[in-house]
Amino acid sequence: MKVEGGTMTWNRFKDLFINKYVPDAARDRKFYEFMSLTKGGMSVSAYNDKFTRLSRYGAELITTDEAKAKKFIRGLDPEMRTQLSCLPIRTYEDALNRSLDYEKEMEDQLATRIRERPQYFSARQDPAKRPMLSAPNQTIFKPSVRPWLMGSASVPPTTRPPAARPRGRLVHFQQVRPAAPTSSSLSSFRCYTCSEVGHFRKDCTKNPSTRLTQKGAVYAMEPVVTSNQETPEESQVLYTMVEGYGSVTDQVVE
Repeated sequence: MKVEGGTMTWNRFKDLFINKYVPDAARDRKFYEFMSLTKGGMSVSAYNDKFTRLSRYGAELITTDEAKAKKFIRGLDPEMRTQLSCLPIRTYEDALNRSLDYEKEMEDQLATRIRERPQYFSARQDPAKRPMLSAPNQTIFKPSVRPWLMGSASVPPTTRPPAARPRGRLVHFQQVRPAAPTSSSLSSFRCYTCSEVGHFRKDCTKNPSTRLTQKGAVYAMEPVVTSNQETPEESQVLYTMVEGYGSVTDQVVE
């Protein structure tokens, strides 16, 4: 392309096009992107392509070919940058070629290690299936298997609380001795043997039974409900022990 005053080069045309049609904000953004550009995880070829594409926005930073080479080397990985910084590099082309050579050498070394020990460089191997390395005399701890995890059981057994005791009625016992019978009270008793009053059958002298009799105590329990001691949950019953007299014979005590 020819213009007034000389021949228009492609680089000159791109500079004029950018200055006319690219906004200042976009150019500033690209300028700072070029300033902070690093290789990172890219290959040397990909890093070179991006470096060349952004260099037009930071032309004032690489005014000479040597400055461009130094800017390129500063963006390399630390290990690669250290190796190239020790070499007398003066041009950008030399920096690019040495970077490509170093990258190729590192790839060859890695491929050799993979061929020699492939089990340690299996990129797609499941971590759970990798062999566990341990010392010859080292004991590997194996957790015990819980019983409820075996078979169909899926939850641990639960401990049942003890059954509550049934609540009953509170009973109080009290022994009450009656007063000794008097002569006036005996007059109302009639003997069932001789039909005379004044004594009991066991004391009757006309009792035909010759078997020895024994005096015993007869107890009768009479429930007495104490309303003043009743609670909403249970009622209390008071049993009164009443003592009487009876004889042990072969006949029914009346």
